[in-house]
Amino acid sequence: MSILSRIASFLNLGRQDREIARAIAELSAYSDRELSELGIRRADIREAVLYGRPGIDAPLPANDDDLPRQHAAPRLVSVGSR
Repeated sequence: MSILSRIASFLNLGRQDREIARAIAELSAYSDRELSELGIRRADIREAVLYGRPGIDAPLPANDDDLPRQHAAPRLVSVGSR
C-alpha cells in the first residue's frame, strides 16, 4: 500500500467519523416525541446511526442463529431533514 493511499484512507475515516458525529448530534437535538415518530429511542441513537433501525433499515434475523455475534462494520445511515 503506497503512502498516498494510506493517507487517503486515513482522511476518509476522519470524514466518516465527522459525518457520524453530526448525525448523532442532529438526532440528539430531536425531542423524544420526534424520535419516537422515527422509531428511535434516545438511548439507541448511536446504534441507529451506525447500524440502522432493526426491522426498518436492516432486516431482523429469521432466528437466533442468524444474529451476528458482534456488530458488523458500521455503515452510515442518512438521517434526513427535520
